[in-house]
Parts: sequence; C-alpha cells; structure tokens
Amino acid sequence: MAQATKLDLRRELKTLYGPPAGRPGLVDVPELSFLMVDGQGDPNVSQDYRDAVQALFAVAYAVKFAVKRAAGIDYRVMPLEGLWWVDDMSTFTMDDKASWQWTALIAQPDLVNAELVQQAVATAAAKRPLPRSGGCGWNTSGRVGPPSCCTVARSAPRDRPSSGYTPSSPSRGLVGAASITRST
Repeated sequence: MAQATKLDLRRELKTLYGPPAGRPGLVDVPELSFLMVDGQGDPNVSQDYRDAVQALFAVAYAVKFAVKRAAGIDYRVMPLEGLWWVDDMSTFTMDDKASWQWTALIAQPDLVNAELVQQAVATAAAKRPLPRSGGCGWNTSGRVGPPSCCTVARSAPRDRPSSGYTPSSPSRGLVGAASITRST
C-alpha cells in the first residue's frame, strides 16, 4: 500500500490551536467545518456530555480512516472544542453549570462532507452502542462564532476560567452556537 499523504491541520491553523503562552493575540478565524453535538447541563457530571464526547470521537476517527482509505490522506483528529452559554448571558456563572447549554465540536478537514459523516456515524454505531451518535451533526455553514477573536494559552484548571474572565456579551461569540445551522 502506498504511503498516505499527511495533512496537518494543527500546523495550518497554528494561530488558533497553538497560541503563544501567556500572551493574548487577535486571530482571524477561517471558515471551518465541524462535527458537533448539542446538549445541556454540567459537563463535569453529565452522562449526556460524556456520551456526546464519546460519539464525537468515534465518528471523528471513523471519518479519518474513511478518508485515509478512500483518498490516501492521513491527518490527526483535531481536539475537542466546546461552546457554552445560557439563554440569558447576564446570568452566566461558573457556579451554575447545570443551566448551561453546550455544543461539543471537533473541526474537520475541508475534504469531509455530509455523506462521509453519515457513513462514519453508521460505521461507529455498528462497532458499539453510542447513545449520542445519532445526534452528531455536520456544520456546513462554515463558521461557528465570530470571524475574529482573542486567543490565549491557558493554565487554569479546565473547570475554572483563567483569572479575570468575564462572560462575553451575546455578540462576542460565547453564544454563537445558538444560531448554528447544520444538517444531519
């Protein structure tokens, strides 16, 4: 078998996925496609969130290997990302995660399409039961959140924000998931 062509999205999107440590930076976010699952509740204790993450990674890996078989292109599965919000962002607090709504998502290369995702969902679900695999959506709108944003490498524990954090207004992107258009 011939050697697969390597695609390194993390390197191509280094400004998004590898910001300089300790220095905030303004970045332009290109249009990207994502696998995603929506839900609500505290991600630290929610079985629904665990099921969503498990389904996302199972489908992401099924997509990766289907692309490798069909097109001879290999790539590393991108990291899990999340959007968190509440209906009224003025009430957003780290102390009431049970009221959070969320979208868990994983960026995909441009060559992935809705048909490939549907096949990957079926492949992943056939290997083992994945309660949320049917909820895996495919974002075809190309953008989740604002076209420009600030990024910084963080060192705070994952369930606590970096110091100085305040939730952004609805126009700043934390609630960008509320208007995501996608097809399944």
